[in-house]
Amino acid sequence: ESALMKRLVLEGLTRYKLEKAIAAYTRREISIGEGAAMAGISYNRFEKELWDRHIMVLEDPQFLQTLASLGESFEQPQLSQAIRRVQEAGVEIDEEEKGRGES
Repeated sequence: ESALMKRLVLEGLTRYKLEKAIAAYTRREISIGEGAAMAGISYNRFEKELWDRHIMVLEDPQFLQTLASLGESFEQPQLSQAIRRVQEAGVEIDEEEKGRGES
């Protein structure tokens, strides 16, 4: 009984830390790496948690431009419109995230 209670408390604490980290990430207060550290999980697991919640993760500074070019090349006006909406919303790439994977 006490082992079950301990496990439930630990699971709740883990979930709480993850939710706090995700909230901070969505407010652009922390990077993915910082969010993973805050939640006490790996970078990849944190990134998966973001994807599972349909939270946009943009790491390549040229991503939107590349996507726009593809939309034009394949004559996909819906794609171009979606990209414009994202750009108008002011989505920017975190400097730390841009540098990830360059070392």
